[in-house]
Amino acid sequence: MRKDFKNKRKLLYKKCLNFRTNVQYRKRLLLFKFKKRKWNNFIHFLKRTSKRRNNFYKLYDINRYILPQTSAFFHKKYKTILHNKQKTSFYYGGLKKKFWKKQINHVLTRKKSFFKLKSFKHLALLSLLERRLDVLLYRAHFAPSIKYARQLIQQGHVNLNNSVITESSVRLKNNDKVSLNKISKNLVYDNLKNSTLWPLPPKYLAINYKTFEIIFTDTLSTYNYSMNFPVFLPNFYLLIRFSKYI
Repeated sequence: MRKDFKNKRKLLYKKCLNFRTNVQYRKRLLLFKFKKRKWNNFIHFLKRTSKRRNNFYKLYDINRYILPQTSAFFHKKYKTILHNKQKTSFYYGGLKKKFWKKQINHVLTRKKSFFKLKSFKHLALLSLLERRLDVLLYRAHFAPSIKYARQLIQQGHVNLNNSVITESSVRLKNNDKVSLNKISKNLVYDNLKNSTLWPLPPKYLAINYKTFEIIFTDTLSTYNYSMNFPVFLPNFYLLIRFSKYI
């Protein structure tokens, strides 16, 4: 069992090596505890970028769409689309291709006026992801990663409106209450002790860290999601526009 666990961790960090970014903002990568030769270039790159002024925590504006300043952009279009999809799925805990197609079709075929506007479609896709129960536990720092949050939910440690829930893909509605069982409170307490509490929990979550309860307030349309992504900002505009190729 230990060997399987070590192999899973190696594969997880190898993906960061391929992307050349600490996508999930892993604490171990920030501490630079990798000593093998293959990690030297990547760790040197992370150290160099972290020392630059105002570059350790990047601030983004998610409403802007910036074209990369390269002359060979159209030659590398498929590569940028594929890497963007791989990074976003890895950030959200390894979401599959079927899930992305289902969510994008849901956004494109929705009849509400908010979804009809082209400028809001990428925000609609982002709001569908941020409403998920496993993502909200991660945003509140109750879990160190989204995959860990899924394990807590699937093992029956999480309650939604005072009833046990085992589906991590449930989308929360306004004034929904998330609470934890007595057994899992010690696990969450240890996670909070080890976390840096950065990025800060979003404003649409009313969190009580004494009772380990979360109340979801439906203010996603007015919230700036930029603070949720300290290192890597997914380009949801590319995901929707080139959904046929991913």
